Amino acid sequence: MAEPIGWISATTLALCALPQTARSMVDGQCPGLSHAFVLLWLVGELTGLIYAISLRAWPMVANYGANSVLVAIIARYLFFPRRTDGTPGV
Repeated sequence: MAEPIGWISATTLALCALPQTARSMVDGQCPGLSHAFVLLWLVGELTGLIYAISLRAWPMVANYGANSVLVAIIARYLFFPRRTDGTPGV
């Protein structure tokens, strides 16, 4: 019983970052998001991923892995927003 609940939890938590990621990709920036928040979020996801891998807790690996990718995309647009002329920022 615990394994299916773990996968449901991992899937729904992994999808939490999806709306912000999509919005960031469309807008090319992330106004209003704190740099510290996103940086701490990313570090938390990556360290959680390492820990979950060491435990071989596959639902957690899926959650932290998906969130690491999504938060990295958000961080890209937060720290390097797209310029108004459509070219990537530096």
